[in-house]
Amino acid sequence: MNISSFRGWIANLSNGTTAQEAPPRPGERTSWQLLLSVLRDSNPKLSIVRLRLFRAGLQLVTLPEKQVDGYFHAYESTKSLFGGQDGLKQGIGSVVGDKIYIIWISNDGFIYQDIRPLSGNKTHTTLA
Repeated sequence: MNISSFRGWIANLSNGTTAQEAPPRPGERTSWQLLLSVLRDSNPKLSIVRLRLFRAGLQLVTLPEKQVDGYFHAYESTKSLFGGQDGLKQGIGSVVGDKIYIIWISNDGFIYQDIRPLSGNKTHTTLA
């Protein structure tokens, strides 16, 4: 895999393997949803030990596994009411306690930080 041209998340797992985002197929679960299913159904229990996001030629990394309770991934679309501009951001985050610390990156390479409550966003995390 050529990291410089890859767009999406890559998760290093506790068993030494990696999982990565693939383009979504209509009517099927996303790569993140599939990974969450594997993590929840695994025996012995698998976990993410490192989560990275590659986009716009940049690499973003979450906090290390020993500092977090779980991980987050999502896309977010935005629309400007007055400028007529639409935007799409992709983010990864670290769940610490009842908060999610998120790093977002837009298609044009702008980076945003966000802190959100775990409640209301739990479905996008590795927490059950």
